Amino acid sequence: PRPTDQRYGINLHFTDYFPGTDRWTATLKAAVADGLPFGPPHTDRASQKFRAPAYKRVDFGISYYIIKPGSYRRGGIRRKVKDFIIGLDCFNLFGISNVNSYYWVTDITNNQYAVPNYLTGRLINARLTLRL
Repeated sequence: PRPTDQRYGINLHFTDYFPGTDRWTATLKAAVADGLPFGPPHTDRASQKFRAPAYKRVDFGISYYIIKPGSYRRGGIRRKVKDFIIGLDCFNLFGISNVNSYYWVTDITNNQYAVPNYLTGRLINARLTLRL
């Protein structure tokens, strides 16, 4: 397999407003992809016969529009602001440990072992967006 050869990749992005209001939005993102092939460093591509585990991730976020785009603006600061959004996101909602790469460790008998290097776990992010 080639170094960027994935057998499948499925992505979902869904955004919708909360019922009864157009100021609250919710966003759901999900990604599932097959692992990439890898092998020991400084070897030809034919010896790279291992495959990393599948990549899985789900993100969820909510946003509140304090000032919506195109809303009526009287004067003062509201006249200069196009939109003002506050949001909260949870990246990697389920805390799945995805493998990013491998450290290769060689012992004294010249055997090589792949030690996985993991991506970050769950992360909570607060956003404040102001467009002038």
